[in-house]
Amino acid sequence: MNTNETVLTILEAITGIEKSDLEENLELDLLENGILDSLSTVTMVSELSKALDKPLSLQSFELSDFRSVSSITSALEKL
Repeated sequence: MNTNETVLTILEAITGIEKSDLEENLELDLLENGILDSLSTVTMVSELSKALDKPLSLQSFELSDFRSVSSITSALEKL
């Protein structure tokens, strides 16, 4: 599974939004639209760390990294 697929799978599990719906707009602002909040962002980092078998923390990211599926994927690929 590639990084983008991993992000989509975890977002689906956390938010309950179908992966196919998230794929329709990879630039959708997840924060502005209330899809991710502070608790789900912490959960997202924890789940990404497990899925990627890589130690991650909130300090590894900027808030803007969680704006969209694309920005999360891009941030992860830079780490």
